[in-house]
Amino acid sequence: MSRSRSRRLGRRPLGPFRHGVASFDPTSDSVLLWTRLSDEDGAARAGTVSWEVRDAPSGGRRLASGAAEATVEADGTVCVDVQGLPPDQVCWYRFTCDGAASPIGRTRTMPSGPAARARLAVVCCADLLLGRLTGYRAVAERDVDLVVHLGDYMYADTLAGERAVAPGHPTVTLADYRARYAAYREDGDVQALHQAHPMVAIWDDHDLADDAWRGGARAHDPHEDGPWFERAAAAARSRQEWVPARLHDDGRIDRLWRALGVGELVDLVMLDARWWGRWDDPEGPLDDPRRDLLGEDQWRWLEDRLAESRARWRVVASQVVVHDLTVPVPSALPVPDAVTSAGLAPHAGRLVRLDQWDGYPASRRRLAEVLGRAAPDTVLVAGDLHAAMAFSGPLDRGAEDQPTVAEFVCPPVLSTTFAATVLTGLGPMAELFAPALTDLEFADLDHTGFLLLDVTPARLEATWWSVGAVARTTGIRPRPLAGYALAAGTGPELHPVDRIERDHLDAVAPRRPGDEPPLPPPSFVAKARTWRRLALLGLGVAAVGTAVVRRLRAAR
Repeated sequence: MSRSRSRRLGRRPLGPFRHGVASFDPTSDSVLLWTRLSDEDGAARAGTVSWEVRDAPSGGRRLASGAAEATVEADGTVCVDVQGLPPDQVCWYRFTCDGAASPIGRTRTMPSGPAARARLAVVCCADLLLGRLTGYRAVAERDVDLVVHLGDYMYADTLAGERAVAPGHPTVTLADYRARYAAYREDGDVQALHQAHPMVAIWDDHDLADDAWRGGARAHDPHEDGPWFERAAAAARSRQEWVPARLHDDGRIDRLWRALGVGELVDLVMLDARWWGRWDDPEGPLDDPRRDLLGEDQWRWLEDRLAESRARWRVVASQVVVHDLTVPVPSALPVPDAVTSAGLAPHAGRLVRLDQWDGYPASRRRLAEVLGRAAPDTVLVAGDLHAAMAFSGPLDRGAEDQPTVAEFVCPPVLSTTFAATVLTGLGPMAELFAPALTDLEFADLDHTGFLLLDVTPARLEATWWSVGAVARTTGIRPRPLAGYALAAGTGPELHPVDRIERDHLDAVAPRRPGDEPPLPPPSFVAKARTWRRLALLGLGVAAVGTAVVRRLRAAR
């Protein structure tokens, strides 16, 4: 970012750590710590970075320390795999370089054995161009152990919105993707989330290009954007620089499917249903067995991971919704353009969202078989749909040979909601949704926020929280939308959670004062928008007052 752009956005130079700190992929004895070195214009710079981890935000016992090199070739980013930490330990860390110190970050290691409780905040779909990412700040202020990001961490091809985000065109080259990540990580809400909690993340299409698959994307034109695999390689490299993940033994930066254990309580299995094995043929039939979402090596890994799991709960995460969301469409009823533009298409008398597991029926049947062989108390979480939902039933609706599985779909942090994109054009077909989706226990189609999973050995509770685009910077209070619970060992039947606000007050209340570092302020753009609205309100009041005075004078 140039100095002139920095000044135009009203940003002060923040020293070499202007993009904050973050932590990723914690284990019972290690965690990935991240930062970036920047010059005064925000460009990548090289240098030696020292780091330390302690058991208190100030003072305390030093748990680990060391040094790492930032290089321009890695865009100035630094990722340290800190080993030998105590299990189930809240840790505080910071970086220093040339006498300057980074913000103090808070992270934690996972338990190594039995665990009494785990709280996972599940998020997806954060379009910075549309406004403030208030949902991130709400999660940052809550007492959670791990943030699970299901993709669309950044939007590579979005241009229109309330905010100007670099670069001013869709991201195609390595420099473009790096610039977009840098813009996201300068945002105060994004920095607040990363400064407060560790994250495990998978990517989705907008992290590459809209409706991406292994061989291309709907938003990629080879004649204008160049070879697809060069663009995908740039997206993968920049992502590993800015949102690092623990890689498989082969070191492939685009092989992001992996698992993370929360002691003996939860096995979190992160699938890549977007890139690694996704095969597509826009002209081919949906029942073509070659239409696969995972790829053979990921399928084998998934089967082995679930078979070997000894955790009380297994949470299998997919970027896209797994359960059957198709609805019948009479052949005489035309499909509105707003529906087809959202990725829905008529097929064999039903309306199908081709980008989800609905568009890959052979893969979904195979997943149902895998889950049928898995241990009980295995649930699904998904995102991408820009809606909050809960399912309990076979993956293919009405399939008596498939096991009943619970699935929880998280709402977007900030994106155009399902109701705004689809239902506005659905018109007379909207009434077909309710009776057709017999396995759908709950749906909210027009709120943004996050999903909270509160897990104990006896119970898994899923609660959905709505967070609006408020102007405040702290004390953001999310509003509960719904809650459902599963009892361990009793099958996947969902039970509504009553009195969510009381029962979950401890789960969503901010940590005690002094237990957390100061969070970054929101971006200048959000502040400027708030002041602009206040100024317009003041001008409106003044105009009304002037008109009243003139009328009174005329009456005299």
